[in-house]
Amino acid sequence: MFEAASTGPGGSPVDLTRCSVGQLAGLFERNHRALMQAECQALMLAAAWADAHEVDVDAGDYQPLIERACFVGGDGTPAVSEFCAAELGRCRRRG
Repeated sequence: MFEAASTGPGGSPVDLTRCSVGQLAGLFERNHRALMQAECQALMLAAAWADAHEVDVDAGDYQPLIERACFVGGDGTPAVSEFCAAELGRCRRRG
């Protein structure tokens, strides 16, 4: 057997070794909802990040020798700065 603690509703500590199957199922459901909400938030943040790094290649101040524009999506996707994805990865501790 293992010893484990988790948090229940309201952030109160829960001893998982003393939970019934129904209580564990409830904790799984709450955890799954929280993960889905966090993933949706991460997607919205990534979209906002891309919007903030959009590059207008037709603008008069576009300087491709400083930072180039890249098209990382499908047709119709606006260009973003070349380091946009790498910087986002760093923010997400992925690189």
